[in-house]
Amino acid sequence: MDAGRPGPDDSPRGESIFVTWSPKIFLEARDGAPVAFFTWFGMNNIRTEHVSPTVRGPIVSFAMISFMLIIAFISAVFGLWLMLPEAVNGSGFQVPKEIALFIVIALTVSLLKIICLTIKFKRFINERVL
Repeated sequence: MDAGRPGPDDSPRGESIFVTWSPKIFLEARDGAPVAFFTWFGMNNIRTEHVSPTVRGPIVSFAMISFMLIIAFISAVFGLWLMLPEAVNGSGFQVPKEIALFIVIALTVSLLKIICLTIKFKRFINERVL
């Protein structure tokens, strides 16, 4: 055993760390499990056309959410680039953080709106042409 590493029986009260922490981890995981279960299987009653017109499945939904988060991350990186000095590969404009925050929010909302309109336009064209 290493001199700097704590052993399995080195807790302050003399009991094993596993015995001390395993019930807490089990209780935390157990308390969240029913909520996740009932949310996953019990909230399928919002299936009207104006609320959720096309629900394709969980994988597609997770992919869409991930794509939207990537767009927000790209906007945030752009805002960071605007604020950083040129010495650290930034833009060198030294934009104040309040203005950069406004730009990031406006850019994120605009990009998400453009993507939404593009998808709706493609669906509109496909309905008219086909």
